Amino acid sequence: MKLKRLVAGLVAVAMTVGMLPAFVFADEGENKTEETKTVEAAESKEEAKKPEAKEKKTEEKKPEEKPAESEEKPTEAKAAEPSKSEDKKPSDPKPSETEDKKEAEPSEKESEEPKAEEPSESKETEPAEPAEPSESKETEPEEPAEQPSESENEENTESEGEEDTVTGEIPPETDEAEEKYDHSGAYGKLKWGYSEASGTLTISGKGAMPSVEPEDRPWDTEYGLCLSIKKIVIKSGVTSIGKNAFYGCQYATSASIPSTVKTIGYKAFYDCISLTSINISKNVTTIGESAFECCHSLKNLKLVNGLKTLGNRAFYDCYSITSLTIPKTVKSFGEYAFCNCAGLKTVKISKGIKKISKGAFSKCTGLTSVSIPNTVSSLGAYAFYECKSLSKVTVPAKVKAIGSFAFSASGLKSVTLKKGLKTIWDSAFEDCKNLTSITFPKTLTHIDFCAFRNTGLKTLKIPNTVKVVIQAAFAECENLTSVSIGTGLKEIPNDMFADCTNLEKVNIPLGITYIGGSAFDGCGIKSITIPGTVKTIDEEAFRGCHNLESITLNYGIETIGDYAFCECNSVKKLFLPSSITTVGEYAFAEMTGLNDYGYDPELTLPDNAWMLHGGVYYELQANPAVVYGKTATVSAKKVKKKAQTIAASKIIAINTMDDYDAQGAWYTKSFGSKNFSINKYTGKLTVKKGTKKGTYTLKIKVLPTGNESYKAGEEQEVTVKIKVK
Repeated sequence: MKLKRLVAGLVAVAMTVGMLPAFVFADEGENKTEETKTVEAAESKEEAKKPEAKEKKTEEKKPEEKPAESEEKPTEAKAAEPSKSEDKKPSDPKPSETEDKKEAEPSEKESEEPKAEEPSESKETEPAEPAEPSESKETEPEEPAEQPSESENEENTESEGEEDTVTGEIPPETDEAEEKYDHSGAYGKLKWGYSEASGTLTISGKGAMPSVEPEDRPWDTEYGLCLSIKKIVIKSGVTSIGKNAFYGCQYATSASIPSTVKTIGYKAFYDCISLTSINISKNVTTIGESAFECCHSLKNLKLVNGLKTLGNRAFYDCYSITSLTIPKTVKSFGEYAFCNCAGLKTVKISKGIKKISKGAFSKCTGLTSVSIPNTVSSLGAYAFYECKSLSKVTVPAKVKAIGSFAFSASGLKSVTLKKGLKTIWDSAFEDCKNLTSITFPKTLTHIDFCAFRNTGLKTLKIPNTVKVVIQAAFAECENLTSVSIGTGLKEIPNDMFADCTNLEKVNIPLGITYIGGSAFDGCGIKSITIPGTVKTIDEEAFRGCHNLESITLNYGIETIGDYAFCECNSVKKLFLPSSITTVGEYAFAEMTGLNDYGYDPELTLPDNAWMLHGGVYYELQANPAVVYGKTATVSAKKVKKKAQTIAASKIIAINTMDDYDAQGAWYTKSFGSKNFSINKYTGKLTVKKGTKKGTYTLKIKVLPTGNESYKAGEEQEVTVKIKVK
């Protein structure tokens, strides 16, 4: 009986999992082996005992009373058994069923259709369950027949293994651990695995990832999985993320970095354009160059204390980041670390950081606020270049120099420069058109090339501490109206205020020795006084100053360059001191408004230099004499007492010659009042005693005879006015 119960149970299990097709029982009479016949003989003996068992069942009135029916229709009975096999094992199968099942195994593998149909038969037919024998001792002689059940156990074990594979359950054995990945392998000393269902790449093991080129990563070289990865998981135990580890994984949206990682290498996540978040633990000390460059979707970024090194371009072009705090532990701040992070709005640089490197926040066009701590002592070139939304900044006292283009083309409206600053390098604030005012600290000594070119400055005061200003430092500041230059400056460089079209007032202090080319070209200056300490006014220094009416050139000036005052067509008065030794070509050309002019008699002008006539300058071979009359005044009180004389130089001028040369001309009175007379040799005019108060107009003819400064000319008539008052 034990044998029967065991065989029946095994058959039920096999049919439950679809291992034993129903049709094998239809041919159980064929191809019987000798061993099968022996089993059938034993079965015949059991049949003889059936009536006894049947009578016992009848007396006990148990429901299991139809074993005979199952024997008469073995196919239907066996088909029905699986439906009850899990709840109760049948006790009375035929011994031959074991052998038949063993022989039926090949047909099970050849055809899968009976497996699918068998359960449907069991659901439709519900035969009565076979009765359990009341005494197990009756079957004890049959125990040797249990040997075939070992085969059945092996089959059951195989089917159970297949069931685990289907359900995705992975046995704990080491050999089967890789079955959870569709692809896997070694990655240096570590292991990698990829799951196609979730698109997850997992790196596990202990130690550092290798540094490789993108094309040498095993998941790419063997399977080309780079663009299939959606999630990156790095298991605890990995200590560093190697060079190019996840370079170009453009569809990865998240990456999990364990606390065991200390270093994120060069271009580790470069061009992971879909990566939205990254967790960086406090144990990470180094983020390498371009580690997260071009992670366009990265929004959530938190850098915590413990980080020491931020590599060059570490987060370059991560334009979805909106806020950022740089922890105080950062010692090395890489160049262009957050360049082109256009979505970045606020930046807090923690106290303790000493250097903001070149281009660190350049082109962060959305940046509105930045806090620079007092510990910062270096502000690199292009640090905040083109931060168009940044309106206010304070440069701390420890900063000794502001780098080239540091705030160029930004939206700054207000800048506070603390005492301690010494140098503002080239173009540091160039194109800051909203910057209307700035106060320089008294420690400032150097302003470099184009430092404030094309800004919105309205007024400017350069402190006495400034020793050097380089070319075009304040050029094209169209809103600039007044400038005060400190006494520490010795030279005004080329183009310093060129095209400051509204600059009306400027002082040039004593001590300035040189005014560079185009220094004030195109300015709106109305009057200018140049001290005698200036030795050279270079070419085009004041060219095109159309509003310039008065020029005062003090004694000491030696050289006036080409076109120096050309096109100053509003000038009404000009005097050239005798210290001038060189006048360049067209230095005073097109002074169309000039009506009062002169030059020192000791001035020797070169041939082809210029001439004065009617306010227009021409290029000539020599300097012909030009005569004009003046207005003189005499005291009425003195005239009442006695006659008064007026020197010719007070009433007559020849080629701007104030110091009259008696031998330079002949004078005759054409007509006028009888109260006046003139010496034709000396040009001295006499006002007779008793002449009444008033203004008298005289016409005087002058014949220039020539001297070393001008050649002789024709007789000219000029008008002279005498005021008696």
